[in-house]
Amino acid sequence: MNTSREEKLILNCLAISRNNIISSALVAPGEAINWDYVIILSKRHGISPLLYSSLSKSLFLECIPGEIFRVLKDSYFSNFYRNAALWKEFGGISDLAKSAEVEFVPFKGIILAHLLYRDIGLRVLADMDIMVKQCDLPKIKAILSNRGYHETVEVNGYLFGKSISPGLFSYIELHLSFVPPRPNVIEIPHLWQRLRTELINGEKIDCLSHEDTFLALILHIRRHTRVLMLKFVYDIAKFLSMRVSSLDWWYIDNLVEKNHIKNCVYFSMYISKELLDIFIPEDIINKFSPNPLIKNMMHFCFNKRRFLKPGFWQGYILRILLFDRGIDLFMYMCQTIAGRRSFK
Repeated sequence: MNTSREEKLILNCLAISRNNIISSALVAPGEAINWDYVIILSKRHGISPLLYSSLSKSLFLECIPGEIFRVLKDSYFSNFYRNAALWKEFGGISDLAKSAEVEFVPFKGIILAHLLYRDIGLRVLADMDIMVKQCDLPKIKAILSNRGYHETVEVNGYLFGKSISPGLFSYIELHLSFVPPRPNVIEIPHLWQRLRTELINGEKIDCLSHEDTFLALILHIRRHTRVLMLKFVYDIAKFLSMRVSSLDWWYIDNLVEKNHIKNCVYFSMYISKELLDIFIPEDIINKFSPNPLIKNMMHFCFNKRRFLKPGFWQGYILRILLFDRGIDLFMYMCQTIAGRRSFK
């Protein structure tokens, strides 16, 4: 299985540690690029705005069909205006929460768009993720309800939605932890004490510590193994390219061992390096290396040749590979079967 020119183009455009590498993909002799396939892949993986940003800076812009470039440009600007509206909505909720003395912290997409991407048009959002304390859950639910949000049935969380303008819905997912138990609850004992404050558009926003942000990102990949999008990998690659040398790896290592998520950390670093060419010191990535069989399976099933055209089976295999212990996999399978029976 070879990597197509279209896939090479996308990965080269998103490569974080290289500049103007897209020229080789655009001007190399041979079969012409199927730009319709490029558009399909970019939408499927939530990276159309990133692709537009990269191609717009290319020295070979004239090689890109005008209609294709317009489609990508429209995807960027529509995403920019959508995210701007969502951020304004988030600001309103934040003000109400502060007035009610509700402590909460945004994480994942909505905050990454500002702190990592530095351009809210580049990160495609599905919803806004907010972490709250159990004791504040009734208050934040009341705030959302009074603001016109309606709660949607969600198996592993609290999802609220409302229309904020014609054709634009705002979805907010409330979390009590990073991810649902699988099978154990992820324990981050000092998460709230380690919050840091960022100044964003003149507003002081409480954010997760850099280390806890990293853990949230790798656990997000674990949650979405069946729909493993390139935008999730880009989040981690971008974050590590900025923070890998300054992270408290002792703190991360302790929590990884406690929560049995070493395989998740290794896979997230491996796939970021494999696809997007980021630098991660060998001593750091090797610290989380799983046993040789698991490691080789990860490398075989998920690489540049396979990632953008996965088989239906790959998500299920990855879900298994990300369990550190056999007992956790067994308990998870039992919980899944019991959960399905309860819905019958």
